[in-house]
Amino acid sequence: LVLNDVAFEGEFVPARSAVWSLSARTADGGGLDGLPEPIVIQVIADSAPSVTIPVPGVDTIAPPSMMLPLMIAIEDDHGVSNAALEVRQARTDQVRRIELETGPPGSDRALINEQLPLGAFDLGPGDTLYYAAVARDNHPSSQVGRSREFSVRVPTVQEQRDRQAEATESTRAGLDSLRA
Repeated sequence: LVLNDVAFEGEFVPARSAVWSLSARTADGGGLDGLPEPIVIQVIADSAPSVTIPVPGVDTIAPPSMMLPLMIAIEDDHGVSNAALEVRQARTDQVRRIELETGPPGSDRALINEQLPLGAFDLGPGDTLYYAAVARDNHPSSQVGRSREFSVRVPTVQEQRDRQAEATESTRAGLDSLRA
């Protein structure tokens, strides 16, 4: 603490939880009245960012467009520094990282809508792709959070035929109801 005639100032950054109190004496060693009560300070360690993928939020089948809509939700008390999707092909086990836009720097949360272009991964019928979101916070120790890993499977040729037949039948039934 820096003493300036009748006042003092300074900073103190506690490294552990404790009860802290101020003690002071006059220049000739006498005690002072009116000192503040002890202060209880609880130091809480930084936690990693919370990262979830609520949409689709389950393992799924690739849509015919081969574009998988995703929503990624990230929260952190020190702010989100950066985020990415980590995508792994089951056939090759190769991981590709796709950087995500997290919004304003230092924001404590991000809600990201992203389209995962499944066609960019050279997938064939029956192939599976695994994906998870990761985020890093702004804390000096740079904590990393990770979502649960999800899978998206490209339907087999027979499954695609069955899907097309169901859609055709549904359309036929709808047209028949208009005719009746």
